[in-house]
Amino acid sequence: MNVIELFAGAAGLAQGFERTSKFSALALYDVFEPARLSYLQYRPKAFYQKQDVAKLGQHQVLDVLDGRRLHGILGGPPCQGFSLAGKKDKNNKINDCVLAYARIVDELKPHFLVMENVPQLMFHPLFSPLLESISQCYHVVYGFLNAARYGTPQTRHRLILLAYHKQFGVRPTLPLATHGILGQKIYAYHLSDSDARVALDANTADAVFGADFVIAKQMKRQADNAESAIRADLLPLVTVGEAISDLTDAVSVDDRYIAYPCEARSDYQRLLRGSASNVANCVARQHKGKPLEIVQSLREGGTPEAEGGSRNKRYYSQAYSRLHRAGLARTLTTYFQNAGSGRFFHYEQPRTLTIREGARLQGFPDDFVFSGTLADQMLLVGNAVPLALAEALGRHIDSELGERLPA
Repeated sequence: MNVIELFAGAAGLAQGFERTSKFSALALYDVFEPARLSYLQYRPKAFYQKQDVAKLGQHQVLDVLDGRRLHGILGGPPCQGFSLAGKKDKNNKINDCVLAYARIVDELKPHFLVMENVPQLMFHPLFSPLLESISQCYHVVYGFLNAARYGTPQTRHRLILLAYHKQFGVRPTLPLATHGILGQKIYAYHLSDSDARVALDANTADAVFGADFVIAKQMKRQADNAESAIRADLLPLVTVGEAISDLTDAVSVDDRYIAYPCEARSDYQRLLRGSASNVANCVARQHKGKPLEIVQSLREGGTPEAEGGSRNKRYYSQAYSRLHRAGLARTLTTYFQNAGSGRFFHYEQPRTLTIREGARLQGFPDDFVFSGTLADQMLLVGNAVPLALAEALGRHIDSELGERLPA
């Protein structure tokens, strides 16, 4: 099945879909040049155009398709106007990208579409006109999914919208969770014990996954809710240690490639290493002053009380806090090398995460090298759709719609 990705960034959606071996990404579009350069280093023969999607015309896409059928459109419009991490400006021009996505869908009329965004988009004034536009020709389902429930070592809640063209007579559903086995022992950051591991069940899930009240409430309302079901037939959640422990000794002071310092220690590490013999983008930020004092004083998984956090609160400030190797990472932002923007201190070393460690937490393979400045690279990693979540969406769409679609 042929797909294109709008607002592609580092192409997390396209890469996840292609990992299923059921989809082929024919074209990607984004205005951010480091995104295009990064992807073309990884896939030199791909078509990735630097393009303002709000100005993208259907004829430009049809020219690239060159007679090939377009089955699906993927995309995650910029979220700065919606995200809790931003100013939530309802008049932000970047919000118009959501309606640009809907316009392109209307012009090209693919067989299916996938939109990913922050949960706050559901409560934004743009969401109703978006649904109204898409629902004219498509059966639509939307809801909150947590990437950790699909094999990502990061608790990352996202709004996912799936739509299938009405001509196929299939109403889409959200994919069932694949990870989160009943009883798994996992570190819970809200507890004060230095080894606060809890058995995952319905009572501990909200704390482990870090859902705020609005998200948790909405997820409980979702029909056939994969998120709230902690079942014994699922795979274990992937922890921070399973994702990045083999990179601890790979950090450098520049951006040269470095040979892996040790053997892969988990299936997740072996998957992302692939056939690569070395690793790039593993530069550590050098902290000074107060941030360095804070991180040196923190135990693994700890939160500095002086910064407004409380280890006994259910929902807490995560600024200047350490990760725990037996827990999940928290949502990566586009400033994850800034310790004040979240729980981004390494679980053991006196530093924040490197770009490569952030990329591991998003599921990018190690041979995907990020271009641009460190700020550019953080933007690419922090904005990406986790590949494991994208892969789960691709497999789910194939199971519901694949046999009905024309070649």
